[in-house]
Amino acid sequence: DLAGDLWEDANAAAAAGTLAVVGFGNSAGDVTAALLARTGGGGRVHVAARTVPPVFPVRWGRTRTDDVGALVRRLPRVLRAAAGGVARKILPGAAACDRAFPAHLPRWEAVDGSRIPTMDKTGRLARALASGEIRGHGPVREVEAHEGGGAAV
Repeated sequence: DLAGDLWEDANAAAAAGTLAVVGFGNSAGDVTAALLARTGGGGRVHVAARTVPPVFPVRWGRTRTDDVGALVRRLPRVLRAAAGGVARKILPGAAACDRAFPAHLPRWEAVDGSRIPTMDKTGRLARALASGEIRGHGPVREVEAHEGGGAAV
């Protein structure tokens, strides 16, 4: 939970388009969606990531994503990879996430059991990725501090 001055500073930075979030897992996705919701659609958040995860909705129609994931994990490795590739192309959030990040960044692979997709709990991430409110970048390589607070990446 972000509260007080930190939350207000983050809201102001998101509204001004100067906020950078490092990573795009579920916690970062939740915070990014909450900040963009508070800007009323006029903000922008820059996201730095080493690899690009797919963004999946919590539900696909009446089916929960967790249930589909449990079935996909039982498939042979080659079919898991194919299922992940298809999902990246047909799910609006996953396709928008692919387009929002530079093409040279590695994409998350469904066959790697240590990774999970970023879950879009409200649909806000998919809309923000598609509209450009979330702009994807590669990993952070250098940070320089600014006088009076703040930093440049």
